[in-house]
Amino acid sequence: MSQKPNKKNKHSEASSSHSMPYEEFQKLQITINEIDSWIEKSKSILGKSTAQLDAASEYLPKKKDSATALEQILDQHSTLQSSSLNDMKWALSFQPGNLLRIDTNITSVEELIEAAQKIRSLQKGTNGKDDCEEKKAVEMCSSPSSTSSASIYYQAAEYWLSALSRNPVVLIEDYKHCRTNLDNILKNMTPEPLCTIMQDSWDCPHPKFGTNWETFWNRSSDPNLNRLCTDSALSKLFLHCMRHDRDLYPDAQTVAGYYYDRARDELMEYFDTTPNCAIIEAIIDLSISCMVCKRYSKARLYMVLGYRKWLEMGADHDQFKNDIKMRKHYLYLRVALQFNDFITSYNSGGTCVVEYGDVDYREIISLNAILIKDIRNKKERLRFEREAINEAFSVCTVELAKLGSNITQLISSGESDKAILAKEIRLTRWFKDLPIEVCCLKGPHSLLKKKVNTLLRMQYEAQWIKIHKGILGRSDIDEYQHANSREQCIKSASIILELGEYFDAHFSWCIYNYYLLSVYVASTVFCMFALDKTIERQTCKTMLMRIMKILESASKQYEGMPDGMAQHLCEFLKSQDIHDDLECACNTYLKNKVLLKQLQEQPQPSLDINNDGLTALGFDDGLPILSFDTEPL
Repeated sequence: MSQKPNKKNKHSEASSSHSMPYEEFQKLQITINEIDSWIEKSKSILGKSTAQLDAASEYLPKKKDSATALEQILDQHSTLQSSSLNDMKWALSFQPGNLLRIDTNITSVEELIEAAQKIRSLQKGTNGKDDCEEKKAVEMCSSPSSTSSASIYYQAAEYWLSALSRNPVVLIEDYKHCRTNLDNILKNMTPEPLCTIMQDSWDCPHPKFGTNWETFWNRSSDPNLNRLCTDSALSKLFLHCMRHDRDLYPDAQTVAGYYYDRARDELMEYFDTTPNCAIIEAIIDLSISCMVCKRYSKARLYMVLGYRKWLEMGADHDQFKNDIKMRKHYLYLRVALQFNDFITSYNSGGTCVVEYGDVDYREIISLNAILIKDIRNKKERLRFEREAINEAFSVCTVELAKLGSNITQLISSGESDKAILAKEIRLTRWFKDLPIEVCCLKGPHSLLKKKVNTLLRMQYEAQWIKIHKGILGRSDIDEYQHANSREQCIKSASIILELGEYFDAHFSWCIYNYYLLSVYVASTVFCMFALDKTIERQTCKTMLMRIMKILESASKQYEGMPDGMAQHLCEFLKSQDIHDDLECACNTYLKNKVLLKQLQEQPQPSLDINNDGLTALGFDDGLPILSFDTEPL
């Protein structure tokens, strides 16, 4: 007796005939549809935001330039959101053997990071967050505290981004290591410049990995990963040395670009692997290289990747407390991430990408106190003490930067004067609780302690200015509070200037250690009160000229932000009719630099192209085997 065919079984067989790649194709098609849908949804959000801004426009100052600037920012934000998603192109095709081929336009690790970030944001549903942020932006624009004439007056003294834009961006990603003959570039280099380059980094207070020759060249037992770490670190080192002495090694930027590009290619192999400390160190160094070259979007991408890798390691949990060294290393990685994140966000005018969290960074200082007890060798003990001082500085700087960011948020959101002034208590407590590593200036390493202590005191006074500039930006404060905040701003700015002059006379500095940020904050106070056109204008002029002297000393070492600040201050003094033709930078060192540059300007030599039989050798084969006598104590 024949059996009827089972329709269900037939359907099951037909269904199983579809291969796994076909299912993957369907999933990818759904993802692409979701992206298109998200773009369409964003259009309605922008329309809604435009309507909200129109409603809030009556509260905004009737100033054409400001309104136009706000509109341009919103347009740029919306364009970036939609176009960045459209830039992700996918080409799908079936191959023999039931395989599915996916071709994309992703050609670098930065694009890969960005693509992964976009997909994750879509999966989490960022629409609600964007709505919230846009609503908050509208509320900030319509709040009386942010639209008062006092606020506009206060903003007139801010010029960081303007000064930063006066110097060109370095397209470090355009250097291609495969087309560069590094042998030709390094043939005349001796160990002495490299010793100085390393020493500058070791002596400069900022988070770093590999604080002596042995730990620098041996970062991982995996040879390929070790090469990634050293390449990324060398890129950062050569860019850093230019900020201390641009004449030390003329080809520093080319060498930095070579190692940056090579490290970027090497990182592709570790993008989706299990994270470890060495990978995160390399990512941090690459982000710093981008930040110094003003490639802020790329720096932020590396920062996001480094932070995600750190979270994947579980470093925010307690399971690492059994191994003191590893626990300290994990915590210090996050300190380095946040230290650089604050600088990048300040320079770019954007927000931080590393979450604050509730991690107690002071634990690093406590762990160092335990670890040093087991060190018997005197030389090793001295080296560890230096590292502990530098790490304590980084911890305290991040704590203060987090507090400063919180103050900025309170001011921007229109919180009450009482809420803002309450931060004075936390600020005072931070200063009283400074660890002995940075506040006791006697004993071994007294010079290093003075250096980091001076930097921290400058940053501390800058936060006092931030609090009281926020109060002065209000239109409804009484005369007593206005006078008190004004006095505090002038007092703190004067202290920063005195400390800055002392530091400039005794130590070398750069953008890495927050020194210039503190000097800038002090200069805005003198600019702000010079606008008052009172008897204090001449005093403010004198103070600004002293700041120009600090900028001049840096200008002799390297071109960059100090020159941009000096140029802006010169223009400001002219606009206020308090310019000094004899002493101003425009007629002294800036003028001389322009003339000297015109006399010495020569066409840049083209980079040699490798032939088939020519191998570009780097520090991997040459410099590490040289004998070095200089090493930090």
